[in-house]
Amino acid sequence: MPAPSKGDGGHRYFVAVQRAHGRGLEVTTKHKGGRTRHFLGLFVWSVIPAVAFVTVAAYIGLAIDRHVYPPVVPVEGLSMRPLLHFGDLVMLKRANIGHLHTGDIIAFRTTTDVQQKWNVPGSYVHRIVSVQNGAYGQQFQTKGDNVPGKDPFWTVQQNVIGIYAGKISGAGYPILFFRSKQGKILLAAALLIMFLYWLLGVFERRRAADAVNVHNLSTIVDEARRITMRLEESVTSAPIPPPVTPLRESVNIPASVCPKDWLISGDFLTGALSEDSPHEVVQAQRIAAALESVLSSSAWPRYEIASRAGVPLSTVHAILNGDALPDFASLSRIGKLLGISFWAAS
Repeated sequence: MPAPSKGDGGHRYFVAVQRAHGRGLEVTTKHKGGRTRHFLGLFVWSVIPAVAFVTVAAYIGLAIDRHVYPPVVPVEGLSMRPLLHFGDLVMLKRANIGHLHTGDIIAFRTTTDVQQKWNVPGSYVHRIVSVQNGAYGQQFQTKGDNVPGKDPFWTVQQNVIGIYAGKISGAGYPILFFRSKQGKILLAAALLIMFLYWLLGVFERRRAADAVNVHNLSTIVDEARRITMRLEESVTSAPIPPPVTPLRESVNIPASVCPKDWLISGDFLTGALSEDSPHEVVQAQRIAAALESVLSSSAWPRYEIASRAGVPLSTVHAILNGDALPDFASLSRIGKLLGISFWAAS
């Protein structure tokens, strides 16, 4: 196994190991500090999603069960002490507007105008101190238990979220934190880290796949080389056909029937074959018959004889198949290759 690369500061390295199995190649990735990475991955991809899922499920379940949205609100100030403290999570239930009375604790939204005018948060949890009917139905004036004065605004019934049903001490801190600017920055950074971690995993899996592809390609190349070597060995080790045993046979051609443009000298004979001349046809038939007796018993294939004699393959086919007779020059070349002599008879 290769040592950790020094180029990356020794913090991490990647090794792709291929092991041949009956079903393919298995790639194993190993990292320095793998245990830390394993727990980090477990936390990022298992713990965080599980916590998020449970939180969302509980939130939705409370909203459905209590018929109120949102089902919980965090306490953002100290105005309701000693009952409620900063960071407590208030549990709500659906408020029956017609049954709200002085002394009930409600959660309600504030309008944009009220927020800008009085510099108050978007939601409150205060106690009702006065109820009246207005142009938009019932209106409620509220007050914090820990402040001397009433809230400087009235809340219409449409802005009532729900009625107090209990609290969880300190459980509202996470919500308050992620509502803050610092919390939003941290959440964005966490999402970015998760994305980069996922992207890194994609790159490493692709790198491992590339390692497998390179290994497979090198295996294919090696196998192709071995096949080529075996083919070359089989070709070089194949038995070479034995040469044709020269058959010293003389074909006597009477000089009296040879035209003047024929040249007959020892082992070579040239001249055009004229089928109009019975004598020439007869002599060509005698030569072809002599060649056919040798060609039919030769271990050389027909294309080899044609190549060595320098004649068309059709000439060899014509001799062996008894087709149209070739010219005397081709007959002479084949005869010379096979060791047949041609002599002019006087």
